[in-house]
Amino acid sequence: MTGKLFPKPKRHAIGLLRRAFVGAVHELPLLAVCFVFLASITYAQDIQITASVNQTKVELGDYITYTVKISGSSQNLPYPQLPSFDQFRVVRPPSQSSQIIHAQNQMTVSMLYTVVLQPKEIGRFTIVPAAVESRGLRLESDPITIEVVKEVLATLPASLSSENIISARTASPELNKQLKGKLFLRPTINNTTPYVGEQIVVSYYLYNTRLKVGNLGFAYERITYKDFLKEDLYTAKSLNYREKAIENVFYQIALIKKIALVPTKTGTCMIDAITLTGTLEVERPTRQRRSSRDFFRDPFPRDPFGDSFFDSFFGKNTVRVNIPSSPIEISVRPLPEPKPDEFSGSIGKYKLEAKVDRTSASQDDLITLNLEFQGTGYVEAIAEPKLPPLDGFQLYESKATAKPRIVGDNLGGEKTFEYVLRPTKTGIQTIPPIHYTIFDPETEQYRTLTTKEVALKITPGKTPEMPVVVGPSEQAKPEEVVQLGREINYIKTRGFAGATQYKLLIQETPFLLLQTIPLGALALGFWMKRRREMMESDLGRARKLKARGIAARRLNTAAKFLRQHNHDQFFAELSNALRGYLADKLNRQAAGLTTDDIVDALAERGISPEVYKQIAALLDESDSARYAKSTQHSADEMRAAYQASLRLINQLEKLLRQSP
Repeated sequence: MTGKLFPKPKRHAIGLLRRAFVGAVHELPLLAVCFVFLASITYAQDIQITASVNQTKVELGDYITYTVKISGSSQNLPYPQLPSFDQFRVVRPPSQSSQIIHAQNQMTVSMLYTVVLQPKEIGRFTIVPAAVESRGLRLESDPITIEVVKEVLATLPASLSSENIISARTASPELNKQLKGKLFLRPTINNTTPYVGEQIVVSYYLYNTRLKVGNLGFAYERITYKDFLKEDLYTAKSLNYREKAIENVFYQIALIKKIALVPTKTGTCMIDAITLTGTLEVERPTRQRRSSRDFFRDPFPRDPFGDSFFDSFFGKNTVRVNIPSSPIEISVRPLPEPKPDEFSGSIGKYKLEAKVDRTSASQDDLITLNLEFQGTGYVEAIAEPKLPPLDGFQLYESKATAKPRIVGDNLGGEKTFEYVLRPTKTGIQTIPPIHYTIFDPETEQYRTLTTKEVALKITPGKTPEMPVVVGPSEQAKPEEVVQLGREINYIKTRGFAGATQYKLLIQETPFLLLQTIPLGALALGFWMKRRREMMESDLGRARKLKARGIAARRLNTAAKFLRQHNHDQFFAELSNALRGYLADKLNRQAAGLTTDDIVDALAERGISPEVYKQIAALLDESDSARYAKSTQHSADEMRAAYQASLRLINQLEKLLRQSP
């Protein structure tokens, strides 16, 4: 009886095992998904991202070093998404470095991305978190708050202390302390409360306490002058100092630059700072012998601008110096109300005159009417006048021509609107006075310009005779001789049926040329072998030879993003193409190759300043477009940057080939 009972539990156990196996098979996809999810979470948790700055409280004009650090156990760490530095100017674009640490049989890889920033104005600003995406997960760093304060200048005269004066900056913090109040760029403005559309003039003066400054030029930066129309009035080619005493402090003052700005919107507007670059000559005293350790602790132990060191010094040293101006805040007023109905929107001090090219004409003639505006203001913004009804004339399309020029310290010039008229009536016809209302910012009133009436004497025109169209029967003349066969080519009956002429194959030129193909292939193979050996032995030369091809491929990728209007990717590829091309040509590493390094290297090779300034400006424009998200470029601006890159690379290809 016991033996009969054994089969039933056995079959029951097999069924349970079968159902468990089938259930496990059905749950395998879910288990696989869970495993991948857990693995991605583990990988993402292995990656860490942090952001830091060298100082959270800075003076206006100081530099901030912003660093993003990504750490993990993998060597293929993702690239971070850097924040938009809207309230800061990117002085140096991101440079990349790496660290590898081995500890307790574990390897930690860290990638560092460093950006040098300069605040644009005083206040408290927050740099939003940097982020990194990995396996569908997003990790962010902590936000950083920066407090920007006014620079404290104890040596500055009291009359200048109310202004946001920013002293010159070098790479030495100790030297920067000694430069406070002794070398700075001071902007002045003729009107801080202009009307919208009224031009203002900003002048930049260099203040110097007899320091030896040279090689001055403006930094390669893209200043958009947002909310303004801008025209250059003056840029100094050499320093013309005049000495002035301000509260017993003697300064040498030189006008560096003067610009005209026209505000395009009302409210508070900010005029961005500009930066003057150059070299500063300093002298190091050597009365006491110092060790190298002492020198690196304090490279400028005494005041290098005093007179006591002139009696005993060793050599001279020049350092790079940046002289930034302070930003200027203005309050733009709206135009007074009520505005006249006939107000054109033009602002300035103008006079208007109507002129015609002739005072007498027939109905067959065309008459040119010119309305000429002359005076001071932004002449290109003058709107087209609205003409009164012109009885007795047919009006055709108009054409406008502007000729801006500088009138003293103001913008001015002429703008002409040209109209073509055809008389439709005879007798004395008149062009009535034309009225045009503008706003004069000097008198702060609306003013109506009026032209004089123009009288024209119109005579009847000659009625043209209608052409008579005749048929062939009326044109034919019996005495005409018609020449046949002038355009007939007869069929040749000779030369095709003659005897066949044979020629040896060796006498055929195509056959002889065909025999040179194996020899050419052999020579080509030998040349390619020698070229490969040369490139393997001389990597620097290989990089130079391949530089243009690599840049062309990157520019093709940039062109694809240009067609897609992918702003960030386009400027990233454009910067990589130009920076990578220069790194290959100069046999340098592209990572960490700054604009200053490129300018110095090209200058050493004798490249003209005009060329490397254009390169630096284009690189700064690309970096600004990538990292300053508030700067957006139109399709035309992106296309212009692409064409400029092509032109500069082709130009550099010729110049670097000629340079030593």
